[in-house]
Amino acid sequence: KSSLYPPLYRFEYYGTETVKGPMCEDMRTNRGWTHQVDSFAVAMCVHQLLFVCPINTKLEPLCRAAKRGYCLSEEIESDLVVNVPTSSLKRYWKGSLWGSLFFALLNHALLHEHIDEVLVSLSRQFQEHINTSFSASVKKAAHKALRERLAHQ
Repeated sequence: KSSLYPPLYRFEYYGTETVKGPMCEDMRTNRGWTHQVDSFAVAMCVHQLLFVCPINTKLEPLCRAAKRGYCLSEEIESDLVVNVPTSSLKRYWKGSLWGSLFFALLNHALLHEHIDEVLVSLSRQFQEHINTSFSASVKKAAHKALRERLAHQ
């Protein structure tokens, strides 16, 4: 479960005066926040790690976002507008996974009660991709490098 709050619970906080840096769509449009603020924070972290720069987002028609790799499925409603990063996914990345992850994290309102299922499914897909795409020696070296880096913090 992605939230301890009741379904469709909305925070009554609307201010952005203490927010520095990127803001989720609900902050920018002065709407009440739900847990998508936390999802946006995860998207910010993932974007920073992938692109080595802060996330910037924009509203874009779903058909255009899908062409850039930001969607969950092939079923596309052309009149739907979604929130997506302005950055383009690299062609050699597993774009369908990263694009789906950003789509899910940045468009909570569209997924409603299905967000938990979507995130669990994406987690499994990422794990499968790692297990099938990288040799044991590469995974071992990456794990060792991560442990060493964390030890020096």
